[in-house]
Amino acid sequence: MYRRPDHAGSFLLATFAAGPLFLITMALAAAYLQLPHPIPFDGTVLLIALPALAFSLIPGMVVGLLLNGLGTIVMTALADHFTWARSAMAWTFAGAVAGFGMARAFGSSPEVEPLQFALVATSAICAWLCHGRLNWHDEEE
Repeated sequence: MYRRPDHAGSFLLATFAAGPLFLITMALAAAYLQLPHPIPFDGTVLLIALPALAFSLIPGMVVGLLLNGLGTIVMTALADHFTWARSAMAWTFAGAVAGFGMARAFGSSPEVEPLQFALVATSAICAWLCHGRLNWHDEEE
């Protein structure tokens, strides 16, 4: 069994996407908590959201570099030895579990629910992105 070493692009994509993904999923969770009441939306939201997404790239990359790197190393090592760890679903589940572990550190209150959802969702999506184009092949191929 060997692994094609072409995961750098997927890892970098997940690292760049971490900050904006976190803000988007936190905003979606906050909007969901307002249901069934109408969710107000106007053009000024975009004037605030676009610069916020741009500014989230740097802190998101710093945190994402560490967490995505650690997760990629652990999951790649597991996948080199266990076939169950080679699927994108296993990586996504591992990311969600890691995000859930971080989210539990914030306790449980209505004020932190959007943050907790954003941690779990961002971790799961970044793990899925880190899996990206990784492929394990039999020696015969």
